[in-house]
Amino acid sequence: MTASRHLLRYERRGFDLTAVVVFGALLWAVPFAVSFAVEPLRDDHRGFFESVMAVTVAAACTALIVRYLVGHPGTSPARCAAIGLAWAAMSIVFDLPLMLSEPVNMSLGEYMADIGLTYAMYPLIALGAGVLAARAR
Repeated sequence: MTASRHLLRYERRGFDLTAVVVFGALLWAVPFAVSFAVEPLRDDHRGFFESVMAVTVAAACTALIVRYLVGHPGTSPARCAAIGLAWAAMSIVFDLPLMLSEPVNMSLGEYMADIGLTYAMYPLIALGAGVLAARAR
């Protein structure tokens, strides 16, 4: 099966794989860019740095799932949760080569405790948005 036929199969089921992948890449890129901007705070003001990053991640996820739902109004809460899981997996896959190698050189355990676990909010936020959208229908 060709890639375009595979994409069409998902789109016929109401799952816009292209939007999920593009939004997932944006959802990784926005916090990554913000982390560079606030990196000077990381050592001296660690708590503030972590708060800025948590708010950034939550705001970006909320904005993108809302945007997805505007374009795909019939999306079920379960599908929203699946989209959030896909976004979390994408972010981890994008992060790992950067975080486990030089100059960061974190262990997998350190990465998951410090950064990776944060991505668990993606399916939770997406599920919540999906439930609210379903109730509004």
